[in-house]
Amino acid sequence: MPQNWKLRWILQVALLLILGEVAYLNSLDASFVFDDIGNIINNPEIRQLWPADWFHGNRWFGFFTLALNYHWGGFDPWGYHLFNMGVHLAAALTLFGLVSRTLRLTYFQNRFQESADWLGFSIAAIWLVHPLNTQAVTYVIQRLESLMGLCFLFCLYCVLRFATCSRGKVAWSCLAVVAFCIGMGSKEVMAMAVLVVPAYWWIFLRAPRVAEKNKKEYSERIAGISKLLARRWWLAIGFALPFYWFIPPIYRNFTSTSGSAKTGFGYKGIAPLDYALSQFGVITHYLRLSFWPSDLCIDYDWQPAASAGEIVPPMLLIMTLVIAAFVALRYRPAIGFVGVAFFTILAPTSSIMPIKDLAFEHRMYLPLTCLVTLCVFAVYWTAGRLASLVGRPRVRQATYILFVGVSVIGLASRTILRNEDYINPIGLWASAVRCVPHNARNHANLATVLWRNKEYAKATPVFEKAIELGLDNCVVRHGLAEALLRSGKTEQGRKQLDIVLAFDPGFAPARLSYGRLLMDAGNSEAAIEEFESAIESEPSNSFSHFQLGECLLKVGDDEGAVAAYREAIRLHPQSLDARVRLSWILATSPDPTVRNGEKALEHIDALKAGLPEPIPPYVLDTEAAALATAGRYADATLVAKKAIDQAMRLQQDDLANDIEYRKALYAQKTIYVREALQPPTEIESPESGSGSRP
Repeated sequence: MPQNWKLRWILQVALLLILGEVAYLNSLDASFVFDDIGNIINNPEIRQLWPADWFHGNRWFGFFTLALNYHWGGFDPWGYHLFNMGVHLAAALTLFGLVSRTLRLTYFQNRFQESADWLGFSIAAIWLVHPLNTQAVTYVIQRLESLMGLCFLFCLYCVLRFATCSRGKVAWSCLAVVAFCIGMGSKEVMAMAVLVVPAYWWIFLRAPRVAEKNKKEYSERIAGISKLLARRWWLAIGFALPFYWFIPPIYRNFTSTSGSAKTGFGYKGIAPLDYALSQFGVITHYLRLSFWPSDLCIDYDWQPAASAGEIVPPMLLIMTLVIAAFVALRYRPAIGFVGVAFFTILAPTSSIMPIKDLAFEHRMYLPLTCLVTLCVFAVYWTAGRLASLVGRPRVRQATYILFVGVSVIGLASRTILRNEDYINPIGLWASAVRCVPHNARNHANLATVLWRNKEYAKATPVFEKAIELGLDNCVVRHGLAEALLRSGKTEQGRKQLDIVLAFDPGFAPARLSYGRLLMDAGNSEAAIEEFESAIESEPSNSFSHFQLGECLLKVGDDEGAVAAYREAIRLHPQSLDARVRLSWILATSPDPTVRNGEKALEHIDALKAGLPEPIPPYVLDTEAAALATAGRYADATLVAKKAIDQAMRLQQDDLANDIEYRKALYAQKTIYVREALQPPTEIESPESGSGSRP
């Protein structure tokens, strides 16, 4: 190595970290989208580290990382995105080390001794900032793909270090096994390492093309490694263990004949042959996005190929590339290895095994490293030929730097713009609708985010379009009903609710919507029946319990309301609304058997821990009432004064006047007891209405 290799290595690592942070820094502001809702927000299994509810299934490690994120930061997306960005940066650094060290192997006969680091850096940099990777990085739940990619690359790196180091072979071999096990616990595609790693060993580490004078020395080293492997039989067991864990459930999943199967040969949505024929078009689309990453889409809803025109042209292209990769494996093994690895890694999702969704961009996360490697070396070779033709060696360097610089800047810019889509879910789904206008799911998801953004008039026609395109189910119909109701079109909304309940009388969100209609109309008894029906249909829905508490509070049943709010908090500890309501009742209930200032303060402390400064005035008002009920009148007066100041700053004059009245009571060492049937102060929070969202 050159004498200044350490300084150059530090510079290259620093540049990669800077590039990654520049490209993905705005991803930290992105929200949860699409499958994040079911796998994170509505997933009770990640809400505790122990007992380990997340430790089941094939992807236990990925869900363990989600449980860690929840443990450290609840549902704040920032921490989840920071972890994803860290995984991606680590994968890029691993790729850099793998490529640069591979190019220094005896196999290449010192051809890349001077350029190995910069070639590895260029490949890692372009892959790091490529916008096709945004779905695996910025879309939180797809960390399963990026974790698998990191473990796959690190497993290869460990095998390389095991073969080339003089000391520490035990450590590198153990790390390879650990990386393989974690990768298998992240995503099943990791199983392809059992094909790619031996091929890498055979082509690059066996070194059949070393110079004659080095063959004896190299053969002796390989013989020594072979003996070492023979002695360490536990390595083979280590690699085999994940298969003993994963093969049975994978086999059951792939061969299941259940009507609910979404993956494997038991999936009834598409035949294996039709799936395979459709994948030629999918892989062709992946290739186009790799070279021209425009019109990225979070959900393609790719339809099976239905005509020869959709099958034959992409099939000819892909089969030509497959044949070329295997021919190169014979005559140019290094190039052939990269090409065959590309198709091998894609094989689990893009061959004959049916999967409900035929195409997703995150599946290209690891295969993209192969394409970038081939492109960089093609440009490097072309620049060298051009330099030879003009007789100026510096032409190669200038051409290569220009290519890498333009590529990195252009791709990073596109990545930053794509991350902006994830920050604004309306823009994300609007772009998906533009890319794939026939996809009813895209229309339904766009309508949903419009609904959550309180743009009910805009959401209504989009819900109707989703139904027109064939997505006519309870969820979409209920979303349309909610949009109509909140737009003031009560009768039309009620008709849609009737349609939903005709489909499924036990559909809990529709029962909740009916209950709110009845409660607003003053029919609290009937509303309570609707809320109880919703809870019976879906006991784990925290918002159903919250709404029941609201209705019970309205009719003066404080004891029942307390029980309902407590259950809502148990199911969803981050429920700010439920904690405020419960604290208010405990602090101000006219029923002395319910009133408990100390308990109210416990909930207030938990509530304030999850709120940013400044604390809203209604929370401070509730805290002041709880302090007074606990006999701490001086503290109650101080907190009430702070609440008044905060309300005045927010121009909430009515609330400020109410708190002023209560403050006067605390000054006289008198607790505030609300009148029977008096509801607490109205509050607004982002989770209001969450239980009935479409």
